Amino acid sequence: MMDYYRDCGKDDRYNKMRDSMLYHPDSPSQLRVLLLKSYIADVQRDSTYAPQLCAAFDTLLARPQQDTEILIMKAAYQVFSKQPREAICQTMRQVLEVDPGNETALRELLQFYAEQNDDKGVEDISRRGLNYHPEEIAYAYYLGMVLAEQKKLTDAAEVLQQGLRVRTEDIHPHLVSNVFGVLGDIYYQMGNEQEAFAAYDSALVYKDDNIMCLNNYAYYLSLKGEQLDRAEEMSYRTIRQEPENITYLDTYAWILFMKGDYAHARSYMDKVVNPERSDEELLADSTLMGNLIEHAGDIYAHCNEPEIALRLWKLAQQKGDNSCTPQLRKKIKRKKYIR
Repeated sequence: MMDYYRDCGKDDRYNKMRDSMLYHPDSPSQLRVLLLKSYIADVQRDSTYAPQLCAAFDTLLARPQQDTEILIMKAAYQVFSKQPREAICQTMRQVLEVDPGNETALRELLQFYAEQNDDKGVEDISRRGLNYHPEEIAYAYYLGMVLAEQKKLTDAAEVLQQGLRVRTEDIHPHLVSNVFGVLGDIYYQMGNEQEAFAAYDSALVYKDDNIMCLNNYAYYLSLKGEQLDRAEEMSYRTIRQEPENITYLDTYAWILFMKGDYAHARSYMDKVVNPERSDEELLADSTLMGNLIEHAGDIYAHCNEPEIALRLWKLAQQKGDNSCTPQLRKKIKRKKYIR
């Protein structure tokens, strides 16, 4: 009958019949879904119906929900109509109120909070996700990163280890690689170097060009003065991928420094800390941590440029970000490099 009224151009009767079924308290959920799909199809043909559709969603969702079908349909319409991401996520939060383990809502909200750098939101959704879907390693990955940021390193390591133990076989290898990479970073911060290096090796098995893992692994090897040829090869791969990344350039320059190739190291370090820039410019550059400037000073000290080295060491100290080595004060006082 609805189709008949619509085909005959009797829009008033069409709308009245649809609404009578849509809002009737005894109409089953499946019927409401079908009617809403018809409503959405009308909006797609004629956007002037959009306010009526939104009002229909509001009316239906003001009632207690027995399932998530209407909420999911509203979210799908919000995506189609390019509504703000915050509005879509608000609907997804409503989905979780009805179905706390709804994977569609959990994944959408996790991605949203991660993009917003909302650690509190990421932690909440990750914990929910692990509770209902412990085999989904993405929840362990994000929760582990948040806990690591909070310096809860033991808890972070346990979450990541558990995620790796129960992961399903169809998990994307790149995600597994990232989990091992973060686990390696955590182990290193805990002082477990061998476990850290083993985790990095595992990360590279799953994704041999995991750029953050390559950089961190290479840098930590250089600090120990071990496997420097391998460290150089790994680090070089990172700067080939991101030639302007100052963190990766610093790592590569530092490895060359540790190998005694000082001139070559300076050519790369100058791309990070250019001594031709004024003191004011270097201090105001928020991308430059004190340890990067200290590294530049160390390299210049070995290139027989003691005045530039001393200037850079003093600037590194002025950064005051606690990233420099304990030897920095002695370098400045004695005006020479101290390992």
